[in-house]
Amino acid sequence: MLDTATSATAAADAPSATGKPTARTRWRAPRPGATAAAVAVYAALLPVALWAPGALGADPFRLRTAMIPIVVGAALLLATAITATAMRRGGGGRAVAVVCGVAAGLFAVWTAFTMRVGLTGAAYGYAGLRGDKGRLSALAMRHTVTMHSSDGIVQAAPSEYPPLYPWLIGRAGVLLDVPAWRLFGAAEAIACSLAVVVCFVLWRRSVAAPVALALAVVSLVVFPRPDKAFEVFALMVVVPWTLAAVAAPARRDRLHWAVAGLLGGLMVLLYQGYLMFAALGIVTLAVLAWRRSPDRRRYALHLLGLVLTAAVAASWYLGPYLAIMATRGLQMTDVFNSTRMLDHPMPFLAATPLGALELAGLAGLVWYRRRERWAETLLVLLASAYLYRLVFLAGYVLNGHTKVLHYTDGLIQVVLACAGVLTVTRAAPVVARRLQASAPAGLPVLALAVLVAWTGVEMWRTWLPGAPPSGGAGEEFQISATLTPNSATRAFTEPLPDGNYSPFAPEGLRAGWFPAGPVAEQVRSVLGPGARPVTLSVDERLFAVMPWPGYVGVDRSASGSTTHWYSRVRALKKLARVSDPARFAAASARTPFGGIDAFVLRRKGPHWEWTAYGHPTRVRFTPGQFASPAFARADLPNGLVMAVRRGSPGG
Repeated sequence: MLDTATSATAAADAPSATGKPTARTRWRAPRPGATAAAVAVYAALLPVALWAPGALGADPFRLRTAMIPIVVGAALLLATAITATAMRRGGGGRAVAVVCGVAAGLFAVWTAFTMRVGLTGAAYGYAGLRGDKGRLSALAMRHTVTMHSSDGIVQAAPSEYPPLYPWLIGRAGVLLDVPAWRLFGAAEAIACSLAVVVCFVLWRRSVAAPVALALAVVSLVVFPRPDKAFEVFALMVVVPWTLAAVAAPARRDRLHWAVAGLLGGLMVLLYQGYLMFAALGIVTLAVLAWRRSPDRRRYALHLLGLVLTAAVAASWYLGPYLAIMATRGLQMTDVFNSTRMLDHPMPFLAATPLGALELAGLAGLVWYRRRERWAETLLVLLASAYLYRLVFLAGYVLNGHTKVLHYTDGLIQVVLACAGVLTVTRAAPVVARRLQASAPAGLPVLALAVLVAWTGVEMWRTWLPGAPPSGGAGEEFQISATLTPNSATRAFTEPLPDGNYSPFAPEGLRAGWFPAGPVAEQVRSVLGPGARPVTLSVDERLFAVMPWPGYVGVDRSASGSTTHWYSRVRALKKLARVSDPARFAAASARTPFGGIDAFVLRRKGPHWEWTAYGHPTRVRFTPGQFASPAFARADLPNGLVMAVRRGSPGG
């Protein structure tokens, strides 16, 4: 299979009579066979993949259940490999392409199926409600009550985080009449599997179908984070999108400007980080393509149409963000000291299969940079990502702001891994000819099958809950307190709002309960059903399951710069100094950022505290401040207390 990808490349690089490479390129318009096959298989089988694990209802912590995706995947891989071999021997190049399209669709469906098996019985998606995932859930819950861009907690502010993914989940929750936080597992499976199909389709514009399949598969293994499925999608799309939308100087090789612009806007709305890291490279590639274009005016119009379309598509997010930046300014909170900043900046030196592939990719980028457009393009993107990391690493040393530089690792690795695949498929036939060796007939199929199988096993190990204790034995050995929790495990161990747990949650790993259910009951008892009070909560998980506006987020480093976190905390500290109950009731109803209708605080000795995470801020109130008849007070489980303002609008 893989040799069908390199024959066109070899022809494109064949020397002309002058000894120089010809201008012919293997970049060509897509053949609909492989693309149509991938889309059709995916669309037909995705509903089955989403439904079947739940219908089985098997405990994913049991070893027998965990092996189901392996058996299904092996059967699908064996069937497609046999079919591809038979087609290849029959000389059916187009048929091989269609089989590869079918394989891409099946791998995407298997991705969704495996993720759903891993979360069978879980109420939440991967990672539960902790950290960024809880804030994504808050955004989704917010979008069950509004269509506009809004921060997930401080709903008076527009969103700084790209809102499309949680917006879609929130609106789906409204249509299905299901709490949005219950839909994340299915949304993650759909987003990650769809990323495989879209990546394959985009790469198919530039390379043969077997190579496009290999590139789509490898792109997934670089960043297999279903809890951030929207980032997975953006990362897998950004490289082939750049190749097809920007780097191709000839009109016949480019995506239509409207399609390219819509995809660009989609990436901004899903996760704009990878476009930021690649921005300098994209501009450089646009200049190079314009200079080489046979019709510079048409190429310039293509770029203009692309940019305008992307801007319009992303305007409902970018417009409010830019407006508040211009009128009220931003208070930057990008100070999260991620341990990913300690990762080795040269991942291609890792002694792993992926590291070896990336090292081959780096060598290929340098070797083929003047002969293959993909090599030049990927090399420029790689340099852009490294330059972004270096510049903002220096800025971090000076001012502590990260500009999410630790996420550049994803773009670096996906560029190198894709370059590795392209290098191997480009160089293997040349090496074989020079060695005067002929590869066995089935070797290309075997190589691709091994790559797909390796990727599948790596994903399976990531997407199934936990890892068994070393040396364990027996059917029940995975249900153990010695499990190594991963993001799938946390989907089970996070308690439900009422304090119950998912049926398969291991006893020894259950996380502490934040009593969101009792909080909601107290609000309903005071303000009536449907109330949505502005709440100061010591735990952000409240907003992950209730569509209420918050006064300020707990985690400074994850709060949007549009929310003015520092100013809100200063207002809280000033409020806490008002000791008289009547004056406190009046002041808390009219802070500089609006009133606070409900307080959910932690009892600490004689105080009721609100504590920030990742910042030395502790705001202490006293029970006496809430002694006014304006408040209804209540004790909550797990050392929490609550005060609700009577008669507050709450909606």
